[in-house]
Amino acid sequence: MTRSQLLPEIFKLDPSDQLLLAEAIHNHLAGTRAPVDEAEFYAELDRGVADADANPGDQSPLEAVISRLKARR
Repeated sequence: MTRSQLLPEIFKLDPSDQLLLAEAIHNHLAGTRAPVDEAEFYAELDRGVADADANPGDQSPLEAVISRLKARR
């Protein structure tokens, strides 16, 4: 599965599974288990999903986002 196929599949998961994935990735990247404000996290997740649903043409493919992030290094 390509990166651009993966993100839409993740958004099909229920919110608790999405949170589990996000926390696992965050912990892996940070190297620590930082506390998560669940209410704030869910609110941000909901805003992102609502924006993606309302403006699908404004979204970037995952490969493009990763390329931009790598270019910032």
